Amino acid sequence: GPGILLTISDPKRALKAEDLLDVIEELRGAGAEAIQFGPVRVGTNSSFTDRDNGVALDGSTLSAPYQVRAIGPSQTMDTAMNIPGGVAAVARTAGGSATVSERDRVDITVLRAIPPNHYASPAPR
Repeated sequence: GPGILLTISDPKRALKAEDLLDVIEELRGAGAEAIQFGPVRVGTNSSFTDRDNGVALDGSTLSAPYQVRAIGPSQTMDTAMNIPGGVAAVARTAGGSATVSERDRVDITVLRAIPPNHYASPAPR
């Protein structure tokens, strides 16, 4: 569907987990229906963590430049990434940049595995 491609450079490796989480929160707030952050499909239970060698998303270590694909209202998401004090401003303050490209078609190429149930079980047929 339509959406954006976002590239965030971080040459000083100054961006932290909370900075990258802000990307997801802003995209969701702007109407993103599906998000792929690097090699990871973002879900409702996704989490960023700081590690000695960088930032991880759902256990997968990410490396800059960060590539984010989001399906949804492209103009609204573009605006959200560039609000004063937002994602692009934080990237610039950290010595990097954030570039948004609006697209008529964005493909999310990663699937998200469904975790096994711990308490629930399927109803008998």
